[in-house]
Amino acid sequence: MSTELLFSRQAKKTSTGWLLGIDLIIYLAVMFLVREIYFPDYNFITNGLFWSFTTLILATIIMRFRGITW
Repeated sequence: MSTELLFSRQAKKTSTGWLLGIDLIIYLAVMFLVREIYFPDYNFITNGLFWSFTTLILATIIMRFRGITW
């Protein structure tokens, strides 16, 4: 195995790790920020579904941007 191929694979793993870390930070930040939105007319389950679907939609958008599929 050539050294160029080895270094390119290591660089790809490192950049992928950083991207996953950044994505995780974005997901967690959105999860906590969207929990500040509360609809008092609806019960906790409905609000929880809103929070979950918002994060799921964001995850799908970022995955599509990165070229990753479910």
